[in-house]
Amino acid sequence: MKLCFFFLLSVLLVQFGNGQKLRVMSYNIWGWKDFGSRLNSMAQLICSNDVDVVGIQEGVDDNKNGISGFPPGSRYWRANQLCARLNAVCKNCFSCYYQIFANRCKGVSLGGGSRYDLPDGPKYVRTGEKATITKGGQRVCFLNNHWDHQAPGTHQEAANEIIRQSYSCSKAIVVGDFNTGRNAATDSILRYGFTYVHNVGIDYIMAKGLKKTYAKTIAGGYPRSDHPILVADVQ
Repeated sequence: MKLCFFFLLSVLLVQFGNGQKLRVMSYNIWGWKDFGSRLNSMAQLICSNDVDVVGIQEGVDDNKNGISGFPPGSRYWRANQLCARLNAVCKNCFSCYYQIFANRCKGVSLGGGSRYDLPDGPKYVRTGEKATITKGGQRVCFLNNHWDHQAPGTHQEAANEIIRQSYSCSKAIVVGDFNTGRNAATDSILRYGFTYVHNVGIDYIMAKGLKKTYAKTIAGGYPRSDHPILVADVQ
């Protein structure tokens, strides 16, 4: 009986690492461009790529108040509408937490997390989100980010926030639109166990404690996005 219990426990703990892959997407949804008329196209793109978890950017109105905590100016209405349409298209498969969507139909559960402030110059606060995703008994921290596009001096501070948010996570995935190519700020994250899994231009997937097994780029363009969409498998 003890041997059987040990074997079962071992299977639960290693199922994700040894057998299953986690398919991740980073997707800037071009939130200001004809959003309502593109909802079906965006939902179909996510659903057709069989993703486990996706982090979107531009699903939120950023805050002008510059206060910490939950900024009253941050509204997730685009993320909420896309979540609803995604579930209509994908047979109610997705759990949504701010701008992080996890695929229940692939055995992925979405646990608690938080949002956090990212710097955006003197007048704005951008938003990042962190959640715990679980598949096959393995827990992974998932962080979604959107860095400033006009104040590159804030990028190191944004990188430091990712480091703080992921420091206690043995396994973590970071996705987002960093609005910069690889530089000292993005590279500083590598000193804390991360690797570049997939990077095209200013869009990123990074991972700690996980290895890339596959990556692809979906070309941007109307009605998908004004960015490339990144997809990667890790385990």
